[in-house]
Amino acid sequence: MAELKRVLITGGVLAAITGAVITSIFGLISTNGHENPTPTVNSLLLPTATCCAVPSPTATPDKASLQLNAVTEKCRTSGFSDGSGSSYVAVAFGEGSCKGITMGWSVPNAGGYAGCVVDLPSEILPLSNFAYLLLRAEGLRGSEQFQIGLINDTQDPVKQHKDMERVPPEGASQPIEISLDRFIDQNTTLESLNQLVFGINYDVGEGLRDSSICITEISFVPG
Repeated sequence: MAELKRVLITGGVLAAITGAVITSIFGLISTNGHENPTPTVNSLLLPTATCCAVPSPTATPDKASLQLNAVTEKCRTSGFSDGSGSSYVAVAFGEGSCKGITMGWSVPNAGGYAGCVVDLPSEILPLSNFAYLLLRAEGLRGSEQFQIGLINDTQDPVKQHKDMERVPPEGASQPIEISLDRFIDQNTTLESLNQLVFGINYDVGEGLRDSSICITEISFVPG
């Protein structure tokens, strides 16, 4: 009987400890049956789920995806244009059927241009950790062209390191993969690049100077 009592007592203590541990773990998710509010994430960089792997000091970084709502806000507050008053780029997040960034533009006059600049989050810098810029986008009609660039904060976003890309029609989102080497030259290194540029200009051609695209992913991918 004494032996049984010791077992019961020991079991009770173990159950109490285990229950406390479980309560403390699930307390992160709910308290007294009420869910805790989801914390607001202000970083441009999407959180990456981690588990049990212990990274090597020389491990290759994973794909880093930007938060599209944060990109939208930064793009909205850092626009540029030719100053004519008729050229613009406008952005919105989660509008209509687009689950990402809706980017619309108008550049009706010869020589016109417009765009926006987004500071990259420090967590992914330097860009020498990556080999490609990956975007998923689709156009209102298809075959829309826009400019994408990577610059540093001392360079002119209108002139520097922009690459023209053509997007598929709505409902046919496909990845656009651009080598980061296309944004460097003898005077510019990947380590110096810290801003992402979107742009459009009159030279895209008739019928495409007033249009929009939907961007559902912006990521940096290792080689």
